[in-house]
Amino acid sequence: MSRVISNLLATGRKKPAVAAYGWPVDLSDAQVLERLLALNLERAG
Repeated sequence: MSRVISNLLATGRKKPAVAAYGWPVDLSDAQVLERLLALNLERAG
């Protein structure tokens, strides 16, 4: 996991970041990671 993502999840800034993507703020860390991975793979083509 990247340092940026692990820092985001560990510092309590997850809710604003998750909300910025339009995702429910009650997602678990694992669900956030799954969604970020899927988004990254989609953008990578």
